[in-house]
Amino acid sequence: MITKLPSADNEFVASSLTARCRMFAALLILFTCNAADAQPADFGFRLERGECMKERFDTFSGVLTKDLGGGNTVTTRMSLSEAQMKTIYEAMQTIGFLTYPSDYRGAPDVGD
Repeated sequence: MITKLPSADNEFVASSLTARCRMFAALLILFTCNAADAQPADFGFRLERGECMKERFDTFSGVLTKDLGGGNTVTTRMSLSEAQMKTIYEAMQTIGFLTYPSDYRGAPDVGD
């Protein structure tokens, strides 16, 4: 809150303070939106799901493998577009995925 003092400089002090607050807010936004969260060039992931019949996807090698049961698997080459990788990276940042403990136990699979 700004209290006006009887002075000819009141308008200057108030506008200067407002300008400083705006500058601080702008800098805060710039630094919290951080370019440090930019997707690294070598970003990739490995995903595995399922108990008995697993599905594995490795973006580093570009391979998708699915267990068919009875010791049989099928493997194919698969890659994601840059836009898809960016969307996944941003989602991981949004939920703070890399801050989860290594022994994270989420909700159990319901549909498997």
